[in-house]
Amino acid sequence: MSERLNQSHEKGVEVSKEAAERSEALKSKESFIETAEKSEQRESKARQEALELAEIAEAKTMEEKVDIVEHDHPDKQRNDSYNKTMAQVKTELSPTARLFSDFIHNPVVEKTSDIVGKTIARPDSIISGSLLAFIAVVALYAIAQYTGFALSGFETIGAFILGWIVGLIFDGLRRLFKR
Repeated sequence: MSERLNQSHEKGVEVSKEAAERSEALKSKESFIETAEKSEQRESKARQEALELAEIAEAKTMEEKVDIVEHDHPDKQRNDSYNKTMAQVKTELSPTARLFSDFIHNPVVEKTSDIVGKTIARPDSIISGSLLAFIAVVALYAIAQYTGFALSGFETIGAFILGWIVGLIFDGLRRLFKR
């Protein structure tokens, strides 16, 4: 009888081991199914969000097309485009850079800069001033070294101003005869 008890006990242990293995296999299959369901849910949600974003983008595109059709005046369209671009770029700037940008793009500062750029800060005059300053300072430095004189430091500034004036005169004459 004791053998029968041992055998039935062993069979019971084997059965419980098999049941535990089946239970674990079932749990892993259930977790796999849950993971697959969650993945499908995420995929469905992502698909839905993508469709919504596409609809929003399409609506914005349609609004922009309507705006373009409504704005027949090229100057107004150019100003609107400029303002949109500036607003978008300013969102990417740091607060100090944004403040500086606001100052630089102030209409008064822009007009002043344009006037200065068209009159006294001409590229030809600045280039000729720089070139004359370089040549004159090198020549004066060589002469000063040879003769033993000391330079005061004003030579560069004076040569630049002289070259700048010569460049302005040259640029003015060229513009006068070009017309």
